[in-house]
Amino acid sequence: MARRPDGAEVAAVVQRVFRGGLLGGKSAFQPEVAAWTDATASDLRARFVDRPDTSTDTFLVKLRRQLADAPDETIVLAAELLFVNMAPLVPEQIGLPKKLEILREVLSWAGRPLDVPPGLETALKGFLHGGQGFLNYRWAQFQILVLLVERLAGTPQPERKALLEDPWRFRDLCFAIQDSVGHKKGR
Repeated sequence: MARRPDGAEVAAVVQRVFRGGLLGGKSAFQPEVAAWTDATASDLRARFVDRPDTSTDTFLVKLRRQLADAPDETIVLAAELLFVNMAPLVPEQIGLPKKLEILREVLSWAGRPLDVPPGLETALKGFLHGGQGFLNYRWAQFQILVLLVERLAGTPQPERKALLEDPWRFRDLCFAIQDSVGHKKGR
């Protein structure tokens, strides 16, 4: 039986994607892609947050419409935020094959071949059960992640680094963004 990674292993990989992206601007999936920039985060916000798709279609069908004709950088950022969102979830909630299927689907919308690097797949084995909200409110969690990244990417580098290194300030920023959307579905 394969060993499930503990929370520290998953957190280290998620930190590599999230923190590394915000501090270096580059994609963890495709390092030559500058996916974690203020301009890219703003483009993703304009496409996803500012243009909500209220149809009854699935999250991925809606996201595909919202990201139609998006630059590769925006698509890669969207995929990496979904990686951050899904990585902690146990296989009983959403298995590794399904997580990879979702990420590869999003990456397939880019104008060039992209994939999840094998070194990051370990984190997708998860360590916690996120409850039904993780599945039912993926759009709300994604919305908050997009707004959080946009805020951080638009913050001067020294302040951004300080926010990422201070868990209390980072928590306060997350709560402020959650409060700004007017619902608690993404928490």
